[in-house]
Amino acid sequence: TDEIKSALKKMLEKIDADKLWVNPDCGLKTRGEKETLASLHNLVKAAKELREEPNTLPKSRIQSDNGLVKTQEY
Repeated sequence: TDEIKSALKKMLEKIDADKLWVNPDCGLKTRGEKETLASLHNLVKAAKELREEPNTLPKSRIQSDNGLVKTQEY
């Protein structure tokens, strides 16, 4: 998780947080189920931890729905 968070922080130096999507890399098809689930768990955990740090990832995103503005919590 720490390695993932470190990589995400480096990305945030170059990319706005609103444009950074945390997704698994390709290669999950070649892994077993146990390894794949562990990898996905670590990605989610790292993103959640970064969202709790000030000025890192947004906690919510504003979306427009038929002209109405609403907030979507992550």
